Amino acid sequence: MHGLDDFLTLLTRVKDNGWDKAFPEDRYFSSASQNSDPPYSEPLLSLRRDMEEARVCLKASNEAQRRLKERLRFLRRLSKPLVLQDGIKRLPDDVLAIFFEMGHRTSEVKAGELEFGLSVSRVSRRFRRISLRTPLLWRRFRNDFGKRKLREFISRSGQLDLDVDLDHWSRIPAESFLKLMGETSHRWSSLIIPTSAIATSMTRLGITNLRGCATSPILAMSTCPYGRPQCYLMLME
Repeated sequence: MHGLDDFLTLLTRVKDNGWDKAFPEDRYFSSASQNSDPPYSEPLLSLRRDMEEARVCLKASNEAQRRLKERLRFLRRLSKPLVLQDGIKRLPDDVLAIFFEMGHRTSEVKAGELEFGLSVSRVSRRFRRISLRTPLLWRRFRNDFGKRKLREFISRSGQLDLDVDLDHWSRIPAESFLKLMGETSHRWSSLIIPTSAIATSMTRLGITNLRGCATSPILAMSTCPYGRPQCYLMLME
């Protein structure tokens, strides 16, 4: 490889003699040339030869630096997920649970996407164990949940308040969903229904022990038909 041998020779000289002795500044004026007819007189001849050597070595050095930078970028890409994995392993379970709760609060599930709690629980055995012991991740309910999923979320949510949303397309009739969720109605902190007809179904099913529902600026509210002023049914505009 062009320049590499010169570069290695230079490094060997530096290693054997040190930087100062490898590049002595007085070498060009310490002796006269023995050649009777050189193309250049000394010390210019030695200066030109050493400058050429320096240029060749510098070029090889720049190439080595470029390749080392590429190598570093490659190694960093490989190490990033491992560094993250190592950092997560060092976090105590209770701290990781706090991060899960923060992620849940800032997440917004779109159609066809998994809920934050389910997504986290499928990352690893440790994540699943921690997520199942973190009730906050399981307090959001939608009417497009299947029966098994509803039961699992109810069980995992502990005794926390629940957010219930019936404004999603579902194969399960709204009344069937309400029957499954009815026993938790005293824990509902918010309720979204698309039509007032669902309120009638709730009355027919005996779901009258609503404790209270939070309000939202994008929703129109009507007072709870059960005569409890602190409770609101939120109707989609």
